[in-house]
Amino acid sequence: MSDIKEDAFVNGLGTIYRYSGFMTIKSGIKEIQNKCGGLITLRDLAYARIHLGRKSLISDTPSYVREGSLFIPKSQAKRIWIRNSLVLQNVSAAVNAHSKSLVYYLPEKFKVESYLERIGKDNYLILKKTSNVPTNRFNEDSRTKWAFLDQSQAYGEFLHDLKIKSISIMMCTKNDKRIDRRDGPFADQLILDDLNMIKYDLASSIWGDWNNLNDYFHEILGVDRETAKTYSKYSVMNSLHKVGISSNSSLETMILRQLN
Repeated sequence: MSDIKEDAFVNGLGTIYRYSGFMTIKSGIKEIQNKCGGLITLRDLAYARIHLGRKSLISDTPSYVREGSLFIPKSQAKRIWIRNSLVLQNVSAAVNAHSKSLVYYLPEKFKVESYLERIGKDNYLILKKTSNVPTNRFNEDSRTKWAFLDQSQAYGEFLHDLKIKSISIMMCTKNDKRIDRRDGPFADQLILDDLNMIKYDLASSIWGDWNNLNDYFHEILGVDRETAKTYSKYSVMNSLHKVGISSNSSLETMILRQLN
């Protein structure tokens, strides 16, 4: 019996599935990948929260997302967000490292510059600052624009309406030594926190330094996206004629023009 359960259907997005077994990120990600192709993204999770509302389970629990973090010791670019987390390439190794209270070091052959060049500039963001992001400026800040894409402004407004004034960026914030003392590049998984931590100024924060993939406190979600239906011009015209719109009439011409 599968441990994947249907959570909710979101118009314009699709069906969200949740891993409901005894949670380990390794088994959860594997099942979500088989069902949906991968973890939910920051953008899609924000979209789902907006449409399902504050009281939904999806808004009420912190969730792993597809994006990941990359830390580079003794570098100008110490903190980087990645569209497709490096942890997902070897979940077992990352979980094993965290279970021993270690960071997940990338293989010695991993070269930061060549990796970033290969994935392209749209698929990573170098964090130049880790200060809080005001929710009324989500569409102005490069971090939230990168994270939530076309939903950045809408998600900021959604949070602002809930009296959440800002979100935190947890990436070894204000502590370069936590990065520089490491022996090489290391990676982690991004987490979008729930909306319940307002009094601690952590509601909907983005965590990239959790270093605890072996815990049981975060949701593992995936999206089976809606498939848009397409119709031929013939099928549209046929349907119009069935409801009484005459062939070559001005109304048919206007409808077809708008559809085009």
